[in-house]
Amino acid sequence: MKKPLIMVLIVFVFCSRLTASQSQDNADPVSVTLGEINEEPANDQGFAADAAQPDDSVAQPSYPVGLTEENEYLIYAPEGLSTAKTYPLLVTFSPGANGHGLIKEWQDLADKHQCILFASKIVRNGMNPPPYLERLVKIIKEKIAAEYPIKTNCIIAAGTSGGGMTAHLFSFLQPETVAGVITSVGYIHENSLKQSEHYPGNKACVFLTSPTDFNYKLMKEDVRFLKKHDWNTLWLEFEGGHRTGPLELRDEALGWILQQPEITDK
Repeated sequence: MKKPLIMVLIVFVFCSRLTASQSQDNADPVSVTLGEINEEPANDQGFAADAAQPDDSVAQPSYPVGLTEENEYLIYAPEGLSTAKTYPLLVTFSPGANGHGLIKEWQDLADKHQCILFASKIVRNGMNPPPYLERLVKIIKEKIAAEYPIKTNCIIAAGTSGGGMTAHLFSFLQPETVAGVITSVGYIHENSLKQSEHYPGNKACVFLTSPTDFNYKLMKEDVRFLKKHDWNTLWLEFEGGHRTGPLELRDEALGWILQQPEITDK
């Protein structure tokens, strides 16, 4: 598969279709450049010799359990993961770089479905995503994979609105890393659609949308586009317009995508 020939920065103004009534995540876009990112007991009880003792053979987690915050992201790892296995990494984006909001949305589902959850504090509407997405792959492979039992070729990218658009873009620009997409009311940008001959195939995508959302028709077109590239797709609808899909649909979306061969065969 040819790597997309993108030498010119693709500047996304994701907020151009957002309404003024949206939440903080859908606030006016703020330009972000890479230069603005900062790096950074003894047995003294007289028990009998054959009394039960702690089982040293039971391996303790060798990864950071729970929530960890870094300069550029938050990461959440459920308890009870086996370090003898590897797990999907759910990488989430929002229009306003609201990492803590993303953790709140997905943490319970990460516990249920045994995924490690990554929430971006950098990606937002109004920035130029491709350079940072390239940097993100490096972070995942060199830092996160060294600390957590993840599959580096089995990333599931997810987001709402502009975050969903970034999830699509991540799969386009980094096809060797991203295996699936979950998008709430976020469509594929026209610059990616114009490069159909370079668009990756054989992946999975869940669309969560509302018939009253202004991106509804565009997302319908995206389904047809991805099917032409041999993607497995699932379409889920909810009421309420331009917002994140409800918990029960996100649960269904994550459960479905984790069962697809594009994920299980990794």
